[in-house]
Amino acid sequence: MSVSAKPMSAPAGPSGSPPERAFEQQFPGGSASANAAVRAIVETYDAITRFANEAMRHHDLSPAARQALATIEGAGGALSQTEITARLLTKPPSITSLIDTLEGRGLVTRSRDPRDRRRQVVTITADGAAMVRAFEPEAIALQAAVMRDLGEADRRRLIKALEVIRATTAALDGEAVLATRL
Repeated sequence: MSVSAKPMSAPAGPSGSPPERAFEQQFPGGSASANAAVRAIVETYDAITRFANEAMRHHDLSPAARQALATIEGAGGALSQTEITARLLTKPPSITSLIDTLEGRGLVTRSRDPRDRRRQVVTITADGAAMVRAFEPEAIALQAAVMRDLGEADRRRLIKALEVIRATTAALDGEAVLATRL
């Protein structure tokens, strides 16, 4: 998603303040606060991702690889590649390539699904489970550190606000939104 990268001359203030009016004059129908909120979400995601990846680089696993291993381990059994993909937060360019890499490192195995021989399932190995036991407590510690300055009530409000944004986004038709702008 693209958001305006133009710096505002002053922080966004109350509705109708000079920076908001300038933004809204340049982008009729736009909202300076909506733009600032989307920018804050994207920048926060980027900051958290960089922080976690840097802190966990010693595991030599991509975020998608860590999530795939934790997903498979947490399932308590074999999962299809489709099931793994559906559960990941970070979508890899190719789940097949990701599983190939994990299998090559001895962290997972693939086998035919005994219930449906046309399908393969992925199972975590003992080494893969050991890797998850090593990085999961670190991931939890990093999450706690990132959120330490927000109290429980603020975290719940943040979760609710993000759920509303996610649901609104899922319900939108981008082409229809843009068609109303033309």
